[in-house]
Amino acid sequence: MISFLHTSCPPFLIYKNNSITVRLAVTGQEGELPSRIQLWCFPNNEPAVADMKQLLAEDGFSVYSGEAQLDPSYNQQSYAFRVFLPSGDCRWFSANGTSSYEPLCQDRFTVNLHESSSLWMRDQMFYQIMPDRFASSKIADDVFSTQFEPTMENLRDQRFHGDLKGITGKFDYLQSLGITGIYLNPVTSSARVHGYKCRDYYSVETEIGTEEDLVALIEEAHRRGMKIILDLPVNHVGDDHPYFDRDDLTGTGACHHRDSPYRHFFTFRKDESVHWHYDKELIKLDYSCRKVQNMMYRDDDSVIKHYLKPPFSADGIRLGSAHMLGGHGSANGNMVYIHEINVEAKKVNPECYLLCEHNYDAKPWLCNPNQQGDSTINLFGFYKPMIQFLSGRDLITGEKIRYAAEDFKAFVERYHCGIPHDRLCSLFNLVGNHDSSRIATVLNGNPQLIRIAFTMMYTWIGVPCVYYGDEIGLTGEKDVMARKPMDWNSARDGYKKLLATLAKFRHENRVITQGSMTVTHACGSLLIYERCFARNKTIVIINAGNTVTTADLSSNVDSLRIQQTLASFDENEATPKKGRYNVRGSLMMDNVRIMSIAELDKKNCVRVGPTSALIIQS
Repeated sequence: MISFLHTSCPPFLIYKNNSITVRLAVTGQEGELPSRIQLWCFPNNEPAVADMKQLLAEDGFSVYSGEAQLDPSYNQQSYAFRVFLPSGDCRWFSANGTSSYEPLCQDRFTVNLHESSSLWMRDQMFYQIMPDRFASSKIADDVFSTQFEPTMENLRDQRFHGDLKGITGKFDYLQSLGITGIYLNPVTSSARVHGYKCRDYYSVETEIGTEEDLVALIEEAHRRGMKIILDLPVNHVGDDHPYFDRDDLTGTGACHHRDSPYRHFFTFRKDESVHWHYDKELIKLDYSCRKVQNMMYRDDDSVIKHYLKPPFSADGIRLGSAHMLGGHGSANGNMVYIHEINVEAKKVNPECYLLCEHNYDAKPWLCNPNQQGDSTINLFGFYKPMIQFLSGRDLITGEKIRYAAEDFKAFVERYHCGIPHDRLCSLFNLVGNHDSSRIATVLNGNPQLIRIAFTMMYTWIGVPCVYYGDEIGLTGEKDVMARKPMDWNSARDGYKKLLATLAKFRHENRVITQGSMTVTHACGSLLIYERCFARNKTIVIINAGNTVTTADLSSNVDSLRIQQTLASFDENEATPKKGRYNVRGSLMMDNVRIMSIAELDKKNCVRVGPTSALIIQS
């Protein structure tokens, strides 16, 4: 049976001097192989067709090569393959697989001619911190988590006195986990513990520290080679913000004064202000107002530029509720404004990373040729299918569902299709955050499943982010109950060793940070995916079932041979990259194991234990 092999990275896609060489491998029996293959590109949004040349033919496979016809004025390029068979039939091969019909735009392979300026991001391992709930310079570690009962009321309203100095004092701890970056929940002035009810964008919340404390934290991070992302609630302000002023303390707030100079900063319908749909205390900004645009991103000292410039010099900004941002009390014009934010932010720091929060499907933003920031929280491309596969429950409703590996594969492949490769490599992956239930709660405290979730996050395409306390197994239902204080008394190693090992593995493997990803097998509780770059491959086997199973990796090994043959054509990729992780036999981490591909049996099969993960490195 004829099959096709192509990914949007080396050795199948080679960038050289503003040109792109595209290669397609075809496997099959003699008499099945194509009589001709065309490369279809779409410069100026119209098809440009050229025959591909046969680069080589070996036993069982052939490789074809062609030069992509590009529109150099346009960043996003797409392409597909048309295959003519000896039988006279014609097939198309695209990011959506093989079909008899021409692929639509969203089904094609897509690449960015000019990769993101924040590619440093793909090499990071992040750790998310709510400043009030992590560590304190005023409260001893041994009493920090026990100051108040962890009730709904206390976790919603009570300050635990965590602060910025406390975070700075924990850098050694974070680096012991292999963490290279910190994502901080809002640090701006706010009456609410979570920080999203902003009353002054330009002031640090006094309960967690001072402006000098924030500068010191970022400087210490940079001294250690670490990155900092600051969370800014750009969609709304608190009702106590002086521009809105629900309590009428200033006499000029938009809430009570129609003639307020800030009235047009907000949207009013029958004198009622439009608020964030979950909380009436969070008042939505109207981005159709030029003064709002100036305040948030256009002016030299706009909110976003303020934190990207010295003395702060943050490495990135998380745009809170980015999907809801817009004009006239809605998301009207959303993509225009986010694109403008991206342009203005890059004027201050060309390498800054803009992380956009999307609480559902972010694909329209990820595939938009006018850059919508650098990345999003990867809800659909990882978190949702991973949780449903491992828990057997719907992410949104919590209902029990049958979600087998086949469902996982189908969902992920449809979602990834059409997203440029460099975008996929910088997506923000997580197993939980301040808005979701803790991973230990979602998976009912099952340590084997939790280890699998972490292993998937660290080996999946994109950037991993650990939510504080998940490494020691903190529990809690979504939102408020997932914001318990860090327990520094815990003697549990929890998942610390696992995270440190996975971080080292990821750090020393270019294939994990830059490689393509393909789900190669999905059946019941068995899921196999591979990461490929140049001549190297990493295969990840997930057995979520309760019985031992045997994984057949013959197709993975066969494709590795093709990969390595192709890589030999490229001088820069002819030898393995320095610093690759040395497996030195099997490395055991409870139910997670790392091994060399040389340890497979003669049939390229391996036994995988129940509820376990196996990482195989070429």
